[in-house]
Amino acid sequence: MDNRILGMLIGLAAFAGVAALMVQQYGQPDPYPQGVVVQLPNLGDWIRPEGNAEELADQLTVAELIERWNRWPQKPRKEGIHLVYAKALALYEKEALPAVPHLAKAVQHLDPNLRRSVMGALIAIGDEGIPPLVEALKFWPRRDPNKIAQEIRWDASQYLVKAARRGVDIEPALPTLSRYLVNPKSNVFTRQEAAVALAWIGTPEAGEALKKGREWYYARKGLSVEENRILRKINIGLRRFK
Repeated sequence: MDNRILGMLIGLAAFAGVAALMVQQYGQPDPYPQGVVVQLPNLGDWIRPEGNAEELADQLTVAELIERWNRWPQKPRKEGIHLVYAKALALYEKEALPAVPHLAKAVQHLDPNLRRSVMGALIAIGDEGIPPLVEALKFWPRRDPNKIAQEIRWDASQYLVKAARRGVDIEPALPTLSRYLVNPKSNVFTRQEAAVALAWIGTPEAGEALKKGREWYYARKGLSVEENRILRKINIGLRRFK
């Protein structure tokens, strides 16, 4: 056998051995290199939705929509179509309560349109849909090179504000919102939404969090344009407590 071919074969064998050892030691390779892990259901062959959300809500019951939601598409490009089931569940509002644990599995999904559809459905359901949003808000993995988790937290903060404006109780998010408001590592847009959300919560604890936030921003030097906007939102929010 040619020495070059023999050398290549030995090299390939060595590489395979190292790869096997790494898998044995560290587990399977991360399917989400961004550090975002989402466990999705796989309870049968995917059923392509026929019609828009309104048509599906007219044709299918909540139980039938949940069953179809759990038949996750194998091809990621079809997830943009799959989200219509979440939008259909949102139209049932409180009647879609049984869907909460099923929707919650995708609240940290990589596809922004899909996870926002899920978040929209959760706030339409009401108070019971808030805990998964709080978990999404808390999601802060050690690895987030593409800032996917940062976007998830920002989305969650926006939908918490939308929920509050619908009259949904978002007080369970208060501790996390309070921390993020004064966390310089938190995205400035998430901090802006945190200020607005705390004002909507309206409890004495939320007011204290806003006051502490105001003191924190006043004490900082060289605020950015976005941080000055946060400070303005805090001051506007504090008017609700007078």
